[in-house]
Amino acid sequence: MITTILTHEVSDFVAWKKVFDADAPLREQTGIKIIGLYTAIDNPGSVTIISEFPNEQVFREFMLNEEMKDKMKKAGVVSEPEIRVLNKV
Repeated sequence: MITTILTHEVSDFVAWKKVFDADAPLREQTGIKIIGLYTAIDNPGSVTIISEFPNEQVFREFMLNEEMKDKMKKAGVVSEPEIRVLNKV
């Protein structure tokens, strides 16, 4: 199990959240668990997602998936994600 912390900017949180919520079945199917979803106090367009992935391969496949990249763009993601990948010790 690995933990990821991903932060990116979105143009409209409400619109982005609808797309994010609609992807819940895909995350569940691949064993991805959302631990927390946050916005910055001073910038509601700065979204941070803390997730657990079954392993690094699932994470990499998820992030490299072209369909996922298209969904993120359509959802209003306006920056490259900043990602930390962590092992629980």
